[in-house]
Amino acid sequence: MLPHASLSALSAYRDGLRRLAADMGLSGKYHETLTVTWVMLVLERLSGSREEPWEAFIARHPDLLDAHLPERHYPPEVLYGPEARTTFLPPTL
Repeated sequence: MLPHASLSALSAYRDGLRRLAADMGLSGKYHETLTVTWVMLVLERLSGSREEPWEAFIARHPDLLDAHLPERHYPPEVLYGPEARTTFLPPTL
């Protein structure tokens, strides 16, 4: 289970991303499973130090810049299926 602060960060990120998509006329582009997965992967790698500069953090975790990273955790038919777009599905791989 995620700590309260992490849940708050996830909620704020999701809300902001949904608003941004709506403001841009791209509400249909929002993908719940991809969004939650990316946030969880970042939180997992933070490992306690949230004061580290972005450049140092991403230098230690360059895989976070790989657009295909979520595919390591989901079969394509699940990750890109219609249910994953609207509902967070837990990783299966």
